[in-house]
Amino acid sequence: MQLSRKSFSFLALSGAVLLFCGAASAQTQNAPNLGAENMRAIAILGQSYGAMLGASGYRGHVVVSKVNFVPGQGTVAKVLNWQSAWQNGQNGQFARRWKDVSLVETKGGQSTTQKYSGLDDGELSKRFYPDKKAWSERPITRETDVSLNFVRAPLQMAVLLAAQGATLTATEEKLDGADVQIVRSGTTLEVVMDAKTLAMRNWKVTRRNGETETAVWQKNEMNPTFAPDQWSLKMPEGTPKVAHETVNMQLEF
Repeated sequence: MQLSRKSFSFLALSGAVLLFCGAASAQTQNAPNLGAENMRAIAILGQSYGAMLGASGYRGHVVVSKVNFVPGQGTVAKVLNWQSAWQNGQNGQFARRWKDVSLVETKGGQSTTQKYSGLDDGELSKRFYPDKKAWSERPITRETDVSLNFVRAPLQMAVLLAAQGATLTATEEKLDGADVQIVRSGTTLEVVMDAKTLAMRNWKVTRRNGETETAVWQKNEMNPTFAPDQWSLKMPEGTPKVAHETVNMQLEF
């Protein structure tokens, strides 16, 4: 696969892994595992992230679930639905971006839901809050789309596991009739990607404290053709505009 200048090269990624593992080795009793298979698995995950980072555009829908036990609260579950589309611009900025987001959190048998949709046009960031029946805008800020964060997350976990001496494997397999590339580390990490494009299909992380986190892509399209109405923020006519700081949501996941 040809990767853009923004993508990870194997050499750069290897250097980052070596630096991270060297720092981490001082905090763990296990020696870092820098074997060939580990480095190959990490490089594959780096290529997956790099391909998305260097794409001219993206359109997708990822559902991320996290379940853990919190003392005093019992089991806490969060489900994030993140639909987004973006076009790359200059200097690492999005030329424009659309998103539709919902976060459901359940604890103590009670659920709360936060929702908003947004449109960034390169100068202004606009958001519509259906529950608050209001919209706001502010100057655009430099930030990474969450879709990129969830492609980077298994790469970061794989590097951490290698630093702790764990073993990674990378195999091509058949799954539901499709050719896939799967990176695993015991029962801690499993990442499933398209074998040809390395586009993410799903991943699961199980941490030592029992917390589990999964990400499943309902749609993952790189370099798509966008319809003009992709770049519109739909809201009821007459929706009042309010100050951004009065309605802004901080989605903690």
